[in-house]
Amino acid sequence: RSGWYRDCSLIPHTTDIDFGIRAEEFSPVLLSDLDAARSPYKVSRIFGFPSDSYELTVKVKAWKGSTVDIDLFFIYTKSNESYVAGLDWYTRKKYTWSYPRISSICTADLHGSLFHVPCNAEEILNMEYGDWQRDSPTSRFVWNKSHRNVRVEGAYTEQMKGMRPPLRRWIQDL
Repeated sequence: RSGWYRDCSLIPHTTDIDFGIRAEEFSPVLLSDLDAARSPYKVSRIFGFPSDSYELTVKVKAWKGSTVDIDLFFIYTKSNESYVAGLDWYTRKKYTWSYPRISSICTADLHGSLFHVPCNAEEILNMEYGDWQRDSPTSRFVWNKSHRNVRVEGAYTEQMKGMRPPLRRWIQDL
């Protein structure tokens, strides 16, 4: 997010790519299409539930040996805010990242491809990072601590049985 807005590019030292999907646009067809044998993708983990805190991590099959993950965060909207959620699989803690309400979507160019982005991107970046204009090394970034807008929202227990844990060796299975 900040790399696109700040540099008009991807952050060269990052290890993943994040996308947001409006939660109300979720369809089970998305998951079955991504997991289909003919798909160029492999869903490597599923956290949360479509009704709250859904997150998918996808690998590109053609990039064997690649360490790039594509994280699909589902965006939920309440009256005055939007948020995404995440899970620390090992501690079972659920986290949320709160944003100013995302009410309209604009189009942005990234290396000749058009992407839909929140029209209030700068407001969102200010809330999440504070000084987002300055790049920060990935080695110093902690996903559940470095954001200004992250908070613990409880923990999962029995609900975790319906989730797909991180796959450590999926590449050998392709």
